[in-house]
Amino acid sequence: MKLKIFITAISLSILTTTIDAQNFSINSRILSAGIGLGNSFGYSVTSLPPLSVSYEMGVIDGIIDKGVLGVGGIVGFSTYRDNFPLGGIKYNYLLLGAKGDLHYPIIEDKKLDTYAGVMLGYFIVSSSYFGNGYSGSQSPDPSRIGLAAHVGARYYFDKKFAGMVELGFGVSYLTVGCAMSL
Repeated sequence: MKLKIFITAISLSILTTTIDAQNFSINSRILSAGIGLGNSFGYSVTSLPPLSVSYEMGVIDGIIDKGVLGVGGIVGFSTYRDNFPLGGIKYNYLLLGAKGDLHYPIIEDKKLDTYAGVMLGYFIVSSSYFGNGYSGSQSPDPSRIGLAAHVGARYYFDKKFAGMVELGFGVSYLTVGCAMSL
């Protein structure tokens, strides 16, 4: 009898955890932070890997049956260096962008949120010389507007917290991090 109660209690807690974990919906508000692996800002030696923070909220549901459209913003930052014999140039890249993602359950799992999207952003590029005999600044690429595409997934460990991964362009080619449901 005690074994049946124990098994029932464990089964209910697992089921409840699965039900409480959530896919992205029209009521979702998600704050994410990530670190980039592989830069898409510049082509130099990384001083600070690409870091990003984004916010997204669900706005339209029922797209392609089960899909949900999410919109939000993203901020990314990274620094790179080109080293020369007596110094070099340090580049700063700042991204301010808007993003839209279509969340669609590729796998029927309440803990998994899969999506694909686009980002439209403004890349602010600045640079400065360092070392002996250098002064002034130089911009390797002018500040510019950019369009990027990505695919991603979030896996919810509980009702509020998830691990995330995004593959595409924008802040970096691969971003890993965490997300929090607000």
